[in-house]
Amino acid sequence: MAIFELKSKDGAISLIVRAKCLSCARQVAVESTPSNELMLWRDPSLSTVNVIYNPERQGFEPKGKRAIIRRTEHE
Repeated sequence: MAIFELKSKDGAISLIVRAKCLSCARQVAVESTPSNELMLWRDPSLSTVNVIYNPERQGFEPKGKRAIIRRTEHE
């Protein structure tokens, strides 16, 4: 699977997600975060999704189940 980085456009939250595609990455985020963040991850005007190329170099394992690998809250 691929590794994706999802970021809120206000810079408050970022997620590292293992999923098959961009849409799947958003779906993993929606299913695995608090309900008050549902629209944040669904709406492309509120968040961005980028592929992390060569994730092994950054310490992320692409093999495994779809999941949120890391969540970071920025202040």
